[in-house]
Amino acid sequence: MQAQEILNKLRSLTDKLGQSHLVKGLNSEEEARTLLEALAKLPADLLQKQRETLQPRSADSSSIQPYNDYILRSAIEIKPQHNLLGKVGYILLAGGQGTRLGWKGPKALFPLFPENGKTLLDLHIENLRKSSSNLPIAIMCSPLNVDAIRAQLSPSENIELFVQDLLPLLDPLGNWFLEGPGKLCQGPDGNGRVFHYLQRAGILPRWQKLGIEHIAILPIDNPLASRIDPTFIDFHYRCGCDVTTACILRDDPFEKVGVLARQDDRPCVVEYSEIGHAERVAQQADGSLVYSLANINIFLFRMRLAKKLVDKDFLWHVAKKRASCFHASDCSIEEISAAKLETFLFDALGETVRMPALVYKREEIYAPLKNATGEKSPETVRKSISRISVDR
Repeated sequence: MQAQEILNKLRSLTDKLGQSHLVKGLNSEEEARTLLEALAKLPADLLQKQRETLQPRSADSSSIQPYNDYILRSAIEIKPQHNLLGKVGYILLAGGQGTRLGWKGPKALFPLFPENGKTLLDLHIENLRKSSSNLPIAIMCSPLNVDAIRAQLSPSENIELFVQDLLPLLDPLGNWFLEGPGKLCQGPDGNGRVFHYLQRAGILPRWQKLGIEHIAILPIDNPLASRIDPTFIDFHYRCGCDVTTACILRDDPFEKVGVLARQDDRPCVVEYSEIGHAERVAQQADGSLVYSLANINIFLFRMRLAKKLVDKDFLWHVAKKRASCFHASDCSIEEISAAKLETFLFDALGETVRMPALVYKREEIYAPLKNATGEKSPETVRKSISRISVDR
């Protein structure tokens, strides 16, 4: 395709989308081609749907109830009776970048321990391999980080990678924007369609043939999530439900964590940005929170539900994110507050009537890496890991 033809197609497409500003200042055929290829992959009605999602929404407080289907991990001392290790596959959700950490690369490869270069990914793999060297492990990456993560893995580790899709971010006016010359600013589309992407990569049917009956979902930014407790797996098996979760108690009504609840008599998670103020702060007579359980995105799914979710459509949630906006007119870069649209797997919980929850002490299972400094930072995560090691 000739340069002029590329430019004409690009202008025609951006005019239809009402995004002609994206073409201004393009300086080369390569930039135009890169942008055209990115835009051509997107559905024609995507921008309209994204804009519709930007309207703020809160959970309907009249339809949600506190979550009471749980038991404290400290209250049970079950010696697992079932050898399920060979029947559980593990997925690490690792599509994100380390932007908030000031790290130019995948969050999975953030060197949490600079003295030895040990990364979040290293810690998860070590934890999982302590249970068995043959555990099936798959990592969900994004097109932005899959090559970097693959380069850090040894073929002998027998870990599979699969890739999620990207979605364009929106600027404060609800428009798409560039992050560099000809480069549309995009980000991973969330974890809601993890089983769709697992199926697309051929891993889900292969695991099923291997006899995998349960799939554990673990977030990469919490290195304690992969300290798999056999009791949790046994608890999941004994309950006989399609999904169970490991969670913690909320101790701060304003902590940025989702809240486990029930809606229309089914389990759900209400995001911290969407829960009503009354529900967020509601207290029992003893001062504990009425909505007492925090979602930390650790789940065990039965294969039958995972297969059912392969083709499920999920609603988007909106998150605000700092992003670099490239101005082609003067080649300047401005940091803006962008809207990132994502789907979340917890929205699939309504597909089941019951989801038992095993509640852990926070220090046992939850040490997320979110910020460069302060709470949930490398410093606090290192302290949590060290405390766990000493306790052992």
